[in-house]
Amino acid sequence: MRDLMAEALRGLAVDPGFAAKVRAELPELPAEPTAAQLGWWLELAELVADGEFRVLVRRAFEVHAADRPEGLRTGKRQAGKLQVGMRRAGIWRLAAMRLGTGLRGFSRRHAEVWTGRSSENGCCGGSKLGVIPWCCATTSCSTSFGAGSLGPSCGRPLTGWLGCSGRLAGMTVVDVRPRRRVLSWLGWVGLAPVTLLVVVRVMGLDDGNVLALPMAGLPLVAVGTVVVAVVLGVLRLRAAWLAAVLALVQVVVIVPRFVATGGEAGPVRLRVGTVNSLVGQVDARALVELVRAQRLDVLAVQELPAAGVRALAAAGMDSVLPHQELRPEADTSLYSRLPLSGGGLLAAPTEWPQTVARVEVGGRSIQFVGVHTFWPVGDPAQWARDLASLRSVAGRDVVMLGDFNATLDHASFRGLLSAGMVDTHAELGRGWAPTWPADGWVPPVVELDHVLHGAGLTGVSVAEHSLGGTDHRMVVAELALA
Repeated sequence: MRDLMAEALRGLAVDPGFAAKVRAELPELPAEPTAAQLGWWLELAELVADGEFRVLVRRAFEVHAADRPEGLRTGKRQAGKLQVGMRRAGIWRLAAMRLGTGLRGFSRRHAEVWTGRSSENGCCGGSKLGVIPWCCATTSCSTSFGAGSLGPSCGRPLTGWLGCSGRLAGMTVVDVRPRRRVLSWLGWVGLAPVTLLVVVRVMGLDDGNVLALPMAGLPLVAVGTVVVAVVLGVLRLRAAWLAAVLALVQVVVIVPRFVATGGEAGPVRLRVGTVNSLVGQVDARALVELVRAQRLDVLAVQELPAAGVRALAAAGMDSVLPHQELRPEADTSLYSRLPLSGGGLLAAPTEWPQTVARVEVGGRSIQFVGVHTFWPVGDPAQWARDLASLRSVAGRDVVMLGDFNATLDHASFRGLLSAGMVDTHAELGRGWAPTWPADGWVPPVVELDHVLHGAGLTGVSVAEHSLGGTDHRMVVAELALA
């Protein structure tokens, strides 16, 4: 603060006695400060260090010096001129804003800190606040601040020699501390579930329990956390630090999936697709046309009953993908342009049997697994068991495609990836490609449908397509033999 005053007075035509008075009455922290005094001292130090505030203090003294007529020597009249300069510079408003309080609360609380008594009674004599630019806002005289007045008059201002006769037109005296307390409380309460979600994600505590449900929306939560951190930071609330830490952790977790990591693609390619038909309600004709346009080699269709099989056949699927492993009694059927072998159901304890078949391409046998796991809303434990069971078939030349009812943030799904499978979206830097729900006015927000492959293949491209009649977007990927 001494540096602030020295900087503000440097080179100005200010009466030496007045300048000495300014320096002599700077606030000092008591030898044994209370917690409140210490807290306000830290906030005062932060205010004094504020570059904009220092500029305005200097401007106030410049106005005072420029307006000082020759022969004006009395401290009281000089203080009046300084008050005019402070009003023009807007220091009161900035100080109250920087410290997060209205002028009235600002004045009373600072008076209590430096005098050890309350300014509510209007008698704060002996304050060390002196001519610091907020001093006029801490007087007990009946100064008018626009719509309100600053405490009762006791006939003696806080710093009598300073004077306090001016009016600050248009300045409304409002104590905003209650609002800040409410905002701070809302910030802490709002960040509590985010903290829980981040801890669960980092430690993988959602495996097989209801915590898997909110985990599906982690990317959206991350975006919201960043916004909240910025807002709380602008409001200078302490909860901003927690929000910033949570946002950072989520960014560290999520950003890698937006960085492409695919290897060099070989010349032999496979174009594959997967779609949940919503119990056969998908637009069969549109699906067949899309398969033809995308030149698919293999297609997995989940929730396809016998009626759905007949609808696709009537729409011309047999001419596009003639080789088929149809399992309407199980759930998922496989369609292929290339001959299939080893077709059947996966011998694993999943809720619905998973359909499997092999395709010979490029001199290698690629096993396809049409996946549809149980949903965590119905039974999170069974959902986790389904995903765990798929690890037994993971391998170098394996492609799993279907509705996994899981995202990259689910511990159970990451367990499947750790068994040797690669998510094509994440491999190509498409870390968030939501596929569900796709049948309403709300756009898809969760990525449940995936194409996974083993280390013997590399992702080349991946895209999503909307179809009528189903609540899932269709995923089409091109894979290359590595």
